[in-house]
Amino acid sequence: MSTLNAGTPQPGEQMDESQLQAKLERAASTYFEKFSTPAFRMQELIGHHKNHWLLSDDFKMAYDQPVGLIKGLNPLNSNVCVLMVPEDPVLAENKIGLDYREVHQVIRELTNGIYVLNQTPSISLEALYDQGTWCNLPPGFNDTHIGQLLISVDYMMKSLWHGAYFPKEKRTKFNDKWREHFQVSKQNGKPEKEKSFLSDFLSHGMVDMGKDPDYCDAYNDLQFDNDDDPDMTKERIHFMKHVEDICMQMTLYQKKIMHEKDIYMMESDLMISSIVRLLDDRINHNDYERVNTRLQMHENMLRENLTKKLDIRRQLFILKFVSFLTPFLIGMRKRMKIPDTTRFLPDLSEDQCKTEEELPPLMLGDDFKCKNFYPEKNKYFHLHGGINIDFETDELESPPKEVIHKYSEIMTLAEQGFLKVISMETIKEHYEVPKITVDGKEYYVIFLEFETFFNPQQPAWIKAFSTKLTIDLERKYLPLQDTPMWDVFIKHFGKKKTGKLKAQMTGPRAAAIRGLVIIFVHMCRKTLGQQMSRLTKQDEHGLSLLHHAAMNNRPQIIVSLLRQTVDINSRRNNILSTGPTGLHIAARCGALDAAACLLACCAGQTLYDQDGWAPIHHAAFFDHEAIIKLMARRNSPVIELLTRNDIRSTPLLLAASSGGLSAVKCLIRLGADISRLDAEGNGMVNLAAMRFHTNVLEYLIEWSHEKAPVWKILVKMLTDVDLGKKDSAVKCLEVLSTSKPEHWKSILEAGGIPALVTLLSSENEVLQSVAASVIVNISEHASVRQALTKAKAAPILIQLLNSPDDNIQSRVAIILSDIASVEGNQSLIAEEGGIPPLINLMDSELEEVLINTVNAVRVLCAGNPANQDAVAEHGGIAFLREFLTLDSEKLKAATAACIAAISAGNKNNQDALLEAGALEPLVEIINGTANETVRVKCANAIEALAQDNLACQQTFLRIKAPTALKKLLKNFNVSVKEHGAKALWALAGSTTSQQKYIAEKTSIPDICSMLLEDTEKLLQVGCMMSIALGRENIENQIKLAQTEAFNQLVRLLRTHKDSPQVILMVIQVLGILCVGVAYCNNKVTQRKIAEEGAIPTLVTYLNQPPSEEVQVEVAIALGCIVLSNTRNQELLQEEPGFNFDVLLDLLKSKSEAIRLRAGMALTIFAFNNTPQQYAIREAGGIMYSVFEPFLNSSIEYDVCYAAFQIVVLARVIVDQDQVMLTASGVTLLVKKLHSTEDNVIVLAASLLSSLAHTRAGIPDAMVTSGAIDVLVDKLSSQNDQVRGACAVALGYLTFNRTAARILFSACRNTPGLYKKLEENIGKNAKISQEFVQDFKRAKIVGLPSQCLEINGGPPVIPPSRNSMRPMTGTSRATTARAVSRAKSAPGKRGQRSPNPSIVVSTPNSSRPSTASPLRIHPSSLFRPASSPLRKGARSPDATFKTRLSSWKEEI
Repeated sequence: MSTLNAGTPQPGEQMDESQLQAKLERAASTYFEKFSTPAFRMQELIGHHKNHWLLSDDFKMAYDQPVGLIKGLNPLNSNVCVLMVPEDPVLAENKIGLDYREVHQVIRELTNGIYVLNQTPSISLEALYDQGTWCNLPPGFNDTHIGQLLISVDYMMKSLWHGAYFPKEKRTKFNDKWREHFQVSKQNGKPEKEKSFLSDFLSHGMVDMGKDPDYCDAYNDLQFDNDDDPDMTKERIHFMKHVEDICMQMTLYQKKIMHEKDIYMMESDLMISSIVRLLDDRINHNDYERVNTRLQMHENMLRENLTKKLDIRRQLFILKFVSFLTPFLIGMRKRMKIPDTTRFLPDLSEDQCKTEEELPPLMLGDDFKCKNFYPEKNKYFHLHGGINIDFETDELESPPKEVIHKYSEIMTLAEQGFLKVISMETIKEHYEVPKITVDGKEYYVIFLEFETFFNPQQPAWIKAFSTKLTIDLERKYLPLQDTPMWDVFIKHFGKKKTGKLKAQMTGPRAAAIRGLVIIFVHMCRKTLGQQMSRLTKQDEHGLSLLHHAAMNNRPQIIVSLLRQTVDINSRRNNILSTGPTGLHIAARCGALDAAACLLACCAGQTLYDQDGWAPIHHAAFFDHEAIIKLMARRNSPVIELLTRNDIRSTPLLLAASSGGLSAVKCLIRLGADISRLDAEGNGMVNLAAMRFHTNVLEYLIEWSHEKAPVWKILVKMLTDVDLGKKDSAVKCLEVLSTSKPEHWKSILEAGGIPALVTLLSSENEVLQSVAASVIVNISEHASVRQALTKAKAAPILIQLLNSPDDNIQSRVAIILSDIASVEGNQSLIAEEGGIPPLINLMDSELEEVLINTVNAVRVLCAGNPANQDAVAEHGGIAFLREFLTLDSEKLKAATAACIAAISAGNKNNQDALLEAGALEPLVEIINGTANETVRVKCANAIEALAQDNLACQQTFLRIKAPTALKKLLKNFNVSVKEHGAKALWALAGSTTSQQKYIAEKTSIPDICSMLLEDTEKLLQVGCMMSIALGRENIENQIKLAQTEAFNQLVRLLRTHKDSPQVILMVIQVLGILCVGVAYCNNKVTQRKIAEEGAIPTLVTYLNQPPSEEVQVEVAIALGCIVLSNTRNQELLQEEPGFNFDVLLDLLKSKSEAIRLRAGMALTIFAFNNTPQQYAIREAGGIMYSVFEPFLNSSIEYDVCYAAFQIVVLARVIVDQDQVMLTASGVTLLVKKLHSTEDNVIVLAASLLSSLAHTRAGIPDAMVTSGAIDVLVDKLSSQNDQVRGACAVALGYLTFNRTAARILFSACRNTPGLYKKLEENIGKNAKISQEFVQDFKRAKIVGLPSQCLEINGGPPVIPPSRNSMRPMTGTSRATTARAVSRAKSAPGKRGQRSPNPSIVVSTPNSSRPSTASPLRIHPSSLFRPASSPLRKGARSPDATFKTRLSSWKEEI
């Protein structure tokens, strides 16, 4: 049972009137006992009791009732009510609910304060002389739960503002001993011994707020000062100069109160505002705006982050409830109703109500995250600020209809919940408050009972308490004695300053400033003698006691003065009678309680000061929303009150001109005219822009009202004749252009681009620089670039490149780089002479200028050969080479990107950069930096330099660029891997040997890693490297099969159906990795692919292809997978969707490339495979006309492929003789060995190699066509690919006796020829061992010189009439041997070939394309392995009809 209710009869308790009176008197004595120590607490309690303008009976002056709830409350005759409190969803989510016991506690404490002590809750943290902080609570709220909540929330708000705090338990311990620990002097409050204090603060529990888990992100968005910026340093000093007079104030208020009979719905909120307690003699309007700009950032930070800590959020939730209860209970007191506290739950524990009298100081470390303040080194500081409650509210509104409909239900639910908790016999940890849902929102419903109140007679406990306070305690504790009074002064001001306060005026002034009510009353009586002249006397600043009280928000002091009939409208510097009144000062300083008191007591709202400002103007300019609302509620026309000066401003115009965003929002909500102009024709937007208050402009932009077209007004200001307006507008646009992503569009649509371009052509460098900055901020957008082009900005920009201002140079370079991306602008800028001045800027010493210039050059040269040449011509390459060695990673990155742009596709520039020595630094940078951006740019430069440039490729290989680039493949960032892979492949060049070298340097694990990625670029390079590594190399193919490569490739087929390019590459890789040299098959990879389930997937693609190109590549891949592999052929035949009709249909495609590739697919299926040939024939066969266009083509590659195809497919071409087709095809291939193009020779030789182990008679046809002589001759070629391909062909021809004898003779007659053959044939090709052994024996035995044909000896083969072709009348034994030799060239497995014999380059490019080409190129060639004839097969020279019969028998 609470002390307050201890004397009240409880249900069932019987006592007479005298017993009740005695019990109530004991209860009163017990209650007031807590205020008795020290005595000053009781005296101050009495002082507050007598001097509250709204509650004290001793204040007899007429006053106006606060509007809203207090004035409009009408409880009728009911003694119950229900309060509906909206649930906090965040607290509810964390299962933190409202507790009935806590509700009863705060209502009980408010009842004590409002009905007995004449006090309302608030707090003000005040600085003590020694940097401690005094918790200035109204005396009646010391050691109360409300007081504890106020201290906790206010301390956390100030700690968050300053950046450090003590947890409560450590704060209390530290506060007890810090003065003694630091040996603080009682004279001046300074520590007597200098030492480093920070370590002591930290060791005693002080915490960096930036490390608190709830507030660690609070300071991320604050713009901290740059120590290197002199302007920022100046602003910091200016801010810290005034910091002692700045504080943060929280005001709790009611957004809306709804009422229906006995139900009251509250909707509370809070505002945080900064208070600058300085008048115009210490801070003018301009200086205030500078300070306020910084303070508004602090306010926003506090609003957004304070409630992130759940405990603070819960405490604020209770305080919002208190902010409603305060005016509600005042109103009930006015209606003679008082809560029936006898029906309340027990008090909270003493710990839950104990309040701190003082708080210890704080310190900041250099590494603390918060940089809002910059205190002196090794200095600790106090906290100051406070929390107020706005008593006045808007008029009561009707609740939602649902509340009216559920009225009875709500009342019943609330009463039952209340009766349930008060009927509990044991104390519970939590007493649940019932909830109800209204309009989708949860509300707590609190039931409250009232009884009649007659002050000071009823109820009985009120009489006992009032008598005790007003008679017994006043008699005991008053008047105040001097000694305890001076002790209080010493506590607040220290001994040294207290000695000065004994002067006549200084003591009362200090008491008025600090709010020491009873001391002020005592000193006024004793020192000033209640004389009016002394009470109104003004100090050296022209301020009276009333002004000081108004400035420092001391309504009790104001009441005390008004009781002595002090003029409420007394003016500062009253000699002139034009100075500000107390209300002016309260409005300026945000003193809400003081302003409310003055207004209620009829202070003049429309009085003007010496500047022609009324109080509302001060409140608006200094951004005090609560005071604006206070004044507007009492006199709504005041919001349009004009200043009495030359400007004639409204409050809204003043708020906009000072950047008072809260005031602007408030005045707009109150209905202020937003279209009003001042005497100079400036509206709200103009004034905000002219004073550079972009926060106001951003709000108005978001509000988007047709009468406040911000963008149009700003653009219009750009063209104003007033230079100041131009300057302000363009500077505002500079900020706004980056504040939100979509603002560029608004500037564009408002016509801002032409206006900005016009500013660029002005003579004012500041305007030019800022205008360029605005354009830079928005020129990344294509529409803006188009607008700049249309405005003909290029010539102006080029001219500005010669500006002496570095900022202009840098920004113009950026703009040029942006507009150069518009089609046609690269050439336009070059024609206007833009490249030479850009190159000249490369001589600048500023990093930013160099970076932006290099970027501009990069964009100008991208894909523009003329500009690439121009950069080289004007000396740009030397600068770029130099920049690669400077100590700036940003510049290195930009330079590398520029090198990539000027060298891409430009051999002259590639060579020039090579000659300038630019290649080595690129590799060194990759090896020497950890910056991935720089590495990537360098990789791009390497790629561009190596493109189609053998000299650069060889140089990069020499300086070990592949090793450096491989580092990028290890990066976790896929984009970085992509760039590294592309650069590596660029180094692969156009030769198979170099491609294979790069693939080997990359390594199989890294290639497989590329295949595991889902990006097309990595997959593309991975596939190309797989081809380079595995092309005609059985050993590497098997190594790839041992990894997850095939699994991933098949997975890609299934998962990338929407990416035709990926599908195409994967299909090509699968096919190529199944064949070796000369179409030898690789059964290991074929088996692996089949095991991964690729065949059904490929058949699906064959029948449902995304394109013909994919379809034909699928056909080729399937041919390779089943090539000479019976098991895979059977698997394919089992697929119901596969038949040769699809392939034959492709021969009818409109695309020549598709038809040629379709022929190649059929060729692979038919290669050394009689059943497949028969199946094709049965499907309809092929007409010779399919091949004619290609055989007669001027494209030599097409001729080679077509010739190869007619040889292999000779038996299924139904309208031509197979012998003639074979002879024709072989002849054409041999003829192409004489081509002037090496790649054609390589292709022809490779195809001849494949044909050499197919049918008997074909090698003889090659011999007859003179192939051996040509192939031998080509062994001396400078091209290693030509040598390798010809050596392979000769190797296969050695299995033909005639060809072997001719080659043997050539080797005998040509010293070194056999060595060339041996060196170039490689490990994967075949050569007859009989031929090899014969030559070795010849070398061992030796031959007489005269036997050598070269010396005139007889030829090895006697001349014959038919010497140009092999004899056809050979014996059966000879034929058998020939067949045996044809069979005796089985594909060798697992051998490496250092010189693969197939070229992958195109006729017009020395580097293979990573995309699948439309026209067939040698890169698409497949060489299936040979397969010996099956047992039982007829001899190769059997007739075709006989063959058909045998096919039928076999099938």
